[in-house]
Amino acid sequence: MIYFPISKMDGAGSGAGLDMFLPNYKLGKTVGIGSLGKVKIAEHVLTAQKVAIKILNRRKIKNMEMEEKVKVEIENLRLLMHPHIIKLYEVIETPIDTYIVMEYAKSGELFDYVVEKGRLEEDEARNIFQQIISGVDCGSCYYAAPEVISEKLYTGPEVDVWSCGVILYFLLCGTLPFDDEKIPNLFNKIKGGIFILPSHLSPGARDLIPKMLCVDPVKRMTIPEIRQHPWFQI
Repeated sequence: MIYFPISKMDGAGSGAGLDMFLPNYKLGKTVGIGSLGKVKIAEHVLTAQKVAIKILNRRKIKNMEMEEKVKVEIENLRLLMHPHIIKLYEVIETPIDTYIVMEYAKSGELFDYVVEKGRLEEDEARNIFQQIISGVDCGSCYYAAPEVISEKLYTGPEVDVWSCGVILYFLLCGTLPFDDEKIPNLFNKIKGGIFILPSHLSPGARDLIPKMLCVDPVKRMTIPEIRQHPWFQI
């Protein structure tokens, strides 16, 4: 399937029925619900290819002041073409909803997979981590680097390394290195850069993670250095 340009359609939104705005897709079950909308599995009528359709309510987006963030997410997906990044196929805008038609990842969310298993063995975690490094895409405050939440000047690669370090920790430990129900407390923990390395981690993992989760972005490990690390290359 190829990427289609953004389409704008007049008329009512979800109240008029999804079939009116998605005639090329046979809608299936809802597989995810978030603060801005939901995600449904669908099948292309002509090709029978399965896709995931993110349905975002435009009023909620505006009320939560998320318009720019959604716009950037769509633009990034449109520009990025990588085997380890979800593909964007089509965007349909109506007065009420925005429909984002994307590649369907049948294995589901990585977060849910790790939670279900408790934690991953290092060989499996390494395989997933290598793919993540190959195509980085993070965006949650739980994965945010200290310089981001402190609103300091920063560049992309250093921030990506921090986020990947958090993900690697989660893959191997089944928990996040920095966690708190209250966001101010969470930010303080991130800025402090203090976390516990469980005893079950291998020496290689215990060496790699702290170098990625270094609070000082200048001293933080780089992507090329990660690729050269013995744990990454096993």
